Amino acid sequence: MSPALQGTRYLFSVLQHVLTDQPRSSRLRLSHLVKHALLDWAHIAADLSSHPMPIASLVPRAPHYVGAVDASGIGCGGFWVATHHGQLPAPIVFRYAFPKDISSQLVSTANPSGTITNSDFELAAVALGLAILQQHAPKQHTCAFAASDNTPTVAWCNKGSTSLVGANAHLLRWMAQLTRASGLTLKPVSVPGNSNHVADFCSQSFDLPDQDFLLELNKRFPTTPFWQLVHPTPETGHSMISALSCKMSRWHSAHHVKGVTEQPPLSGTPSVPPLAWTPPCPSAATPSQP
Repeated sequence: MSPALQGTRYLFSVLQHVLTDQPRSSRLRLSHLVKHALLDWAHIAADLSSHPMPIASLVPRAPHYVGAVDASGIGCGGFWVATHHGQLPAPIVFRYAFPKDISSQLVSTANPSGTITNSDFELAAVALGLAILQQHAPKQHTCAFAASDNTPTVAWCNKGSTSLVGANAHLLRWMAQLTRASGLTLKPVSVPGNSNHVADFCSQSFDLPDQDFLLELNKRFPTTPFWQLVHPTPETGHSMISALSCKMSRWHSAHHVKGVTEQPPLSGTPSVPPLAWTPPCPSAATPSQP
């Protein structure tokens, strides 16, 4: 049923873990975390009628928005631009500096006892990018391609789950809430690290104030119209930090985002009379080549 339930593809990490963690048990022990995960599904089951899944969201389609994200040990950032299917007044960039108590948990040679990996930060950049796009392009049931140079992040997003229940599983749960609220479909794209220049700059330039950051960004990567810097809301920042801290917050009621209505096609009349019935043509004697 997951393909028909918006966002639920990101909610299998905890359930997968409880099954693989007790392979020979005839009865499964349900931890507090597992019970929270089951409550998420119960909430979704009670909210089915208000979240229909459009058929267009079930098949591959051209993106409305394309972007890239990146993370460093001090913060994350990225950008979004609209294709001719999407609507953005200007290309947008975002960045977010991690609080010191979060960045100090990064696993490294000097800090082997840390609880957050670099890949967790990279996944946080994807989730934050989704939240930013939802805020500034709230058109429902759109498709976004997000480029990342981190292989585990792309794999987690494609699978919708992780083998361990850490910060990555909590970040995927937050992504489930975001995609369910907006109806947005995410397609992660893997790119080489040496090609992710704009997102790299956004995730590492926290020594520059906002105005200087924009000036340098437009100097290095000019675009028309100019880049527009956007900031996550305090609620968005709190949600990301909670996920990185492995806190299972209560599932928020995911109401649809009220955004721009669908625009009529660029050609054709608004309405046409019904077509007259046409007899079917006889089958061709020779099948056409594929």
